[in-house]
Amino acid sequence: MSDVAYEPRMEPRQVAPQLNTALAALHDKAVGFLDPLLTELVLVRAAQLNGNAHGVDVHTAAAAGKGESDRRLHAITVWRQTDLFTPKERAALELTEAMTVTGRGPVPDAVWEEARARFSEGELAHLLFSIASANAVNQVDVAVGRRPE
Repeated sequence: MSDVAYEPRMEPRQVAPQLNTALAALHDKAVGFLDPLLTELVLVRAAQLNGNAHGVDVHTAAAAGKGESDRRLHAITVWRQTDLFTPKERAALELTEAMTVTGRGPVPDAVWEEARARFSEGELAHLLFSIASANAVNQVDVAVGRRPE
C-alpha cells in the first residue's frame, strides 16, 4: 500500500442510509441468534471468498476481540486441511462457501444435510440469513473499493 490515503468510490452507507439501516438490522437480527465466535468465523470466511479486505480486517479483529485464537484465524482459508474447527464450525464454513461462491448451483444436498444435523432449525435459518446479509455487505464493499482503515 502506498502512503496516499485511499478513498472508496462512494460511501453508500451515507448516500442511502435507509438501505444501510435496513441491511444492518437484518444482519444484526440474524447474527444475534448464533454463537458469536462461530458467527465471526463465518463472516471472516465470507469476506475472504468475496475478496473484501475491509471485511476480513473487521471480522478477524472482532473474532480476536471475542477470544478467537490467531492460529484458528490464520487457518480459516484452509479449514478443510486442519483439525482446528469443530464439526459444527466446519458445517457452517461449508455452508458459507456453498452460498458464497457463485456459479456452482444450489447448496449441495450433503452440505445442507450436514448443516441441518449440526444446527437447530432456528439456528440454521439465522445462519442462512447471516451468510446472505454478509455477502450483500461484502459485495457492496468490494464494488466501491472499501479497504481496511
